[in-house]
Amino acid sequence: MRTSAFRIVLSVALLGLSACDEDPTPSLSRITAPGGFHADRVVPLRLEGRDFDAEASSNLALLVAADGSTRALLEVTYVSGTQLSAVFPPDTPEGTYDVVLSSDGHRSELKAGLEVSYPDLGVLVAEPATAWELREQVVTLRVPDSAEGAFSSVPRVVLLAPRRNEPGRAVEVPLRVLRVQNQEVVVAVPGCTAPCEDALVPGGPYPVRVEDPLGFGALEGTALTMRAGGPPAITSVTPAEVTREQIAAGLTLTVEGRDFTTDDTVRLRASEPGTPPEWSCALETTRLSETRLVATLPPNPTGDCALTLDFYLVRVERTGTSDAASFSGLTVHGALNSVRISGGIIWSDLHRADRYAAVVATDDQGHPYLYTLGGDSDFATPNDLTATDVVRVVGISSTHEPQSLGKCRRQGPTYVCETPHLGRSPLPVARHGATAIARLVPGDTSYIYVMGGTDSQGKALSDVARAHVLRTADAPRVQGLLARYGGGGTLSAGTLRYRVSALFPAAHASNPGGESLASPALSVSLGEDGGQVRMQWACVPGADRYRVYRLADAPSASGLLAEIDAPASCGTQPSSGVTFEDTGSATPSDEQPLIPGALSRWTNLPGVALTVERADAAARLVGDTVYVAGGECTGGSSACPTATPLSSVEKASFAPGSGELGPFTSAGAMLQPRARFSLALADARTAPAHIPDGSEAWLLAVGGDAGGTLVASPVVEVARAHAASGPAPTLSFSPAAYALAPRTEGWAEVVGNRLVSMGHTADDYVLEASPVCSRDGTAAVCAAGAFGGEPQPLDSDIQHREVQGRRYPTAVQFRGSVYEVGGYWREGPQSQGLFVYDF
Repeated sequence: MRTSAFRIVLSVALLGLSACDEDPTPSLSRITAPGGFHADRVVPLRLEGRDFDAEASSNLALLVAADGSTRALLEVTYVSGTQLSAVFPPDTPEGTYDVVLSSDGHRSELKAGLEVSYPDLGVLVAEPATAWELREQVVTLRVPDSAEGAFSSVPRVVLLAPRRNEPGRAVEVPLRVLRVQNQEVVVAVPGCTAPCEDALVPGGPYPVRVEDPLGFGALEGTALTMRAGGPPAITSVTPAEVTREQIAAGLTLTVEGRDFTTDDTVRLRASEPGTPPEWSCALETTRLSETRLVATLPPNPTGDCALTLDFYLVRVERTGTSDAASFSGLTVHGALNSVRISGGIIWSDLHRADRYAAVVATDDQGHPYLYTLGGDSDFATPNDLTATDVVRVVGISSTHEPQSLGKCRRQGPTYVCETPHLGRSPLPVARHGATAIARLVPGDTSYIYVMGGTDSQGKALSDVARAHVLRTADAPRVQGLLARYGGGGTLSAGTLRYRVSALFPAAHASNPGGESLASPALSVSLGEDGGQVRMQWACVPGADRYRVYRLADAPSASGLLAEIDAPASCGTQPSSGVTFEDTGSATPSDEQPLIPGALSRWTNLPGVALTVERADAAARLVGDTVYVAGGECTGGSSACPTATPLSSVEKASFAPGSGELGPFTSAGAMLQPRARFSLALADARTAPAHIPDGSEAWLLAVGGDAGGTLVASPVVEVARAHAASGPAPTLSFSPAAYALAPRTEGWAEVVGNRLVSMGHTADDYVLEASPVCSRDGTAAVCAAGAFGGEPQPLDSDIQHREVQGRRYPTAVQFRGSVYEVGGYWREGPQSQGLFVYDF
């Protein structure tokens, strides 16, 4: 217990009011807290004595420390001539207090009148009760049900354990507090990185000391055990895509990662909604090293390993423990010349438009999202859009139900799904006919680049704009959310939830004038007396303001509660944090936190632009290189004096492991100009059976038109973009021997060893597949002549007028599916439909 000498002063004349000498002098004899002292609730006090005056003009009771500092008791009220009531001030430390009493000029003092002692926290329950030597471990410490204690603020938490460089002596290891609520604190137990001389010695249990700022703490017995090594972690799975024919012949997976042991087993776990989580297929697993496992399935597997679904999570589980790691994942393609079209999905809020740009990009947690960017809309003024729409994408289930595409409801034969607009992240310039790529940076997030297009005046653009998928790790880290009683708070009894986001200045490098994702919602309950809520969170580097959102169930208002400036201490002492009190005086607005998958503000990159203005071009990311090909320019610049279709190709490169794009330079030319065409990629991921060499990659220019005339000879041309020696300095295109009819206003992707092409011919709609790299078994790599063959129409299990009639849709491949959205029908308005082609 932390002790302090205080006096309690009871005063009636705050301003030196005089009292009649004949009035009796109030005298204080005792002060008690009948219900005891508690850090998380109202503490009533009873002041006993004599000659208390019901007509006194004011009452004041002060707690006075030995150093002269004072704390006023709250709501001092007359009860009788021998009793006053009051409320104990929150945030008062444990200790012994004196009392001084004033009432209309009379003064009474009681030495050592009040001793404050809070209930201890008991032996805290640790979940989990173990931590790793080599990896940071998050541990929750909870007050047991049998204890009445509660935290008043962010406590000091220390682990007493030996380090490798001092194995014979236990030292204090401060644990970083991630979050505290009234009866729970979440901490991070540090791991280490090589050479780990100061790593904590495996063993234990080692005691944990928890001290609340008010002076109380946890009882002895709270402890953690340190385990050697670390839990399994997966960084890659090879191959990432296979066909059912390959599975029938026997499957071998190579799993890369760290901290693998001989007790680890690789499993394939169904990711389809509604599938029992315990369902999984165990593979025969061999540990080659600490960083590599090889897992195999025999030919024609049966039972749980029949692999009838389209996508599986790859999971490493450690025998006899709960330790596991998951990776997303393994795509299984269907039989050749078949496709399942999951249709009839309507995005109710999607901007009706054609000539979007679209990408799939993932956040720092690996969650994928589909973005549609810009477009040309008959339903907007002006027609060209700056809109960015987003929807969470995990896949369509085998029953065609889009549970994972957002909030959906069935309406007749279709599904109607909500599609959030990213209204706080508009494109810098309204445009249609742009092209886009997404770059995932390991350990970071995805960066989306939008290039070229046509503006609302019909002029082709050369600018390059960038935004990134907001990182969940960048959300403010709320350290404390605590119910406070008294102090004038007017919040009603009940449970409230809070989230905090950071705002950045206009000069911020990566998110100028933007907002972060909000912290995870934390809840706090106020008792029947109501009160107020105190929040504490860590400073976010670069933020100059913060937003606080209060979330509550109807009829209470939910939304943006307050926007506050970052304290100056965030710039000088970032560890000092930010504090906010919700007293109930403000009413939230309707504005809600950014949704998962939201983007930073778009910025035009200085010094990075296309070498020529391009609209309706095509782009593809191959390794670290972005290729932009074809399209049309509208004239009026030195690079493009007159309007003309383009055959040129340009490229720009990322530094390895970076989201920063360098300048664009010439990369050769296609055999003929093309606009409104597709640039498909054939590599070890999209055609694993035919291009096993991970360094080999080919680009296929498919279809399109030049000035309205369909490109006919050749319909497809092909160029090697990457080989074992590295990226090709210049693309050299050759005709591909595909017997395809000329087509435009569609899409083409390499999926499951096939070139799948959709588009409109002179008078028809086609959806067909052709082989990719049909080389003989003696050829080490592909050659341009290996791309060709007769196309095969794809049989689909359902047909839609919307699919067959749509022009200018936007399509993007993700795993084993192609997501097609937007466009317009031959006869009728623009579409909000989404169709998923599962191959």
